[in-house]
Amino acid sequence: MLKTIRYLYLLAVAVGLSPLPAQAVEPGLPQALISPEQAIGIDLGRAVRALPATEERTKAIRDGIARFYGERNNEPVWLLRDRLGFRANALIEEMGRGADWGLDPAAYTVPAIAPGSGAEVLAQNELAMSLAVVRYAIHAHAGRIDPQTISRIIDRGSTPPDGYDVLKALTGTDTPARVLLAFHPKHPQFERLRQKLIELRGGNAKHDAASDIIIPNGAKLKPGQSDAQVALVRRRLGLTLPAAAKPGDELVYDNALADAVRKYQSAHELKPDGIIGKGLRAALNGSNVATPERQTERILVNMERWRWMMEDMGEFYVQNNVPEFMQYVVNAGRIVRSERIIVGKGSTPTPTFSKRLEFIEFMPFWNVPNSIKVQEIRPGLVNGTNIMEVQGLSVDFNGRRIDPYSVDWESVDVRRFRFYQTPGGKNVLGVVKFMFPNRHDVYMHDTPSKSLFNDGVRTISHGCMRVRDPLDLAEKILGYDQGWTLAAVHNAVARGNTRVDLKKPVQVHVTYFTTWIGDDGKISTFGDIYGHDRRVAMALNGGGNLLADEDSTRDTLTVADAGPGIDDTYNVKKRKEFYRENSGRR
Repeated sequence: MLKTIRYLYLLAVAVGLSPLPAQAVEPGLPQALISPEQAIGIDLGRAVRALPATEERTKAIRDGIARFYGERNNEPVWLLRDRLGFRANALIEEMGRGADWGLDPAAYTVPAIAPGSGAEVLAQNELAMSLAVVRYAIHAHAGRIDPQTISRIIDRGSTPPDGYDVLKALTGTDTPARVLLAFHPKHPQFERLRQKLIELRGGNAKHDAASDIIIPNGAKLKPGQSDAQVALVRRRLGLTLPAAAKPGDELVYDNALADAVRKYQSAHELKPDGIIGKGLRAALNGSNVATPERQTERILVNMERWRWMMEDMGEFYVQNNVPEFMQYVVNAGRIVRSERIIVGKGSTPTPTFSKRLEFIEFMPFWNVPNSIKVQEIRPGLVNGTNIMEVQGLSVDFNGRRIDPYSVDWESVDVRRFRFYQTPGGKNVLGVVKFMFPNRHDVYMHDTPSKSLFNDGVRTISHGCMRVRDPLDLAEKILGYDQGWTLAAVHNAVARGNTRVDLKKPVQVHVTYFTTWIGDDGKISTFGDIYGHDRRVAMALNGGGNLLADEDSTRDTLTVADAGPGIDDTYNVKKRKEFYRENSGRR
């Protein structure tokens, strides 16, 4: 009894209560002395206030937990006297299976409670439990890492759950484990990746019979040639001939196979030249095939990316998957259009983000961005080339058209002038552009350089996405939005510069998925064209300064003023030669 009285006396002093006279401490009398639960609450409140808030995410966690316990006067929710209750144990068991969801269970451990632990230890255990479940929910829903720490051109679409809401949901149910799992993405592709992850880790990956096909040594084969090995390569890559194919077509190295070969080369870090040579044969025969460990890493990286996606991608949306160089239009979960796109070069990469498509412009003007004014137009004018005529450019100053050869471009700021292409002709936007305002200033548009869509690896632009058959895309979007037909689209083009504002929400998702699981369970991989896979994997494994790593491996990170490039039908060497041969002011 004396020991209990002494403990309560010291505890009352510690929390600022006035100690009572010794004779008042008798059984049944001291109403001012606190209960064990209150003692835990006092320590818990102190521990919550001491939580770190060094950056936005940790501050949000602290504030959410503080609000939750503040409403309860710091009353514990996980403890049942001196041990954890059933909800806590159910959640601990579920968090221990985090690896099946691409998470690290070690990040959600809760220390065991030793028998006879005091109020401070119990309070710390209570808080550890809350921190673990909040951290798990945030990691499950929005990712373990902030993509902005990986690259300046990756924006988050999902919203991290609030710690208060997490704790309210988990403590207000008899099935807390089920509620916790509901924080994971609902996207079907995420679940397919998860199942493939479990399969790989369990050593039960299904055998792909095509991988047993051996491609013998032989001569280099290029598109257009015929050879018996072409049929083997076709089978090895899982390509089938169309129903109308004739006998012998399987031996012809056609464009479809060339495209598949280039994609395979890019995904396996080979030169994407479309040539069936020694390197490709070695890769196809297994010397460069992804190991289960590498496949697992790719899956974890891509599961993390799905956590960054918007929770609801929309009933009708456009997805541009950058490493795949493909665009998909999805309506009610069904792909209604798939087509090739061109994306940014390594020095001017296409960013990844989600934004709402606001309007479509037919026969657009192209206003040259500042980056191209500085890097291409000014040097051309200073060096006396006829860049204005070659590119079909005009220039205004303060709203008045001027003669570009009347200006001393060495002494003025070229960014103060408006350079532009009028609709039609050599306009680099082609006949239509699709606008979804974003901080990166990139969009989708047509291009007069149609032949570039035949390249297997289409990293060509200044950051924008060029679309093959853009009028069909316009018809799909405006058909959904306003009931337009293809004839109506062609009429809009015929009217000249015309803007059509959308009435229904249409999201554009620019993604960077390098691994995709098909309906048949097969893994498709695409090249890590900007090095994002490597940096995400480093971050998941506790990597260092990843933005510095990005700076060291990319010439230019800023894609503001991205836009299309000046007449990208010319490469730099050809462009210089043309200007040398056609130099002189006009």
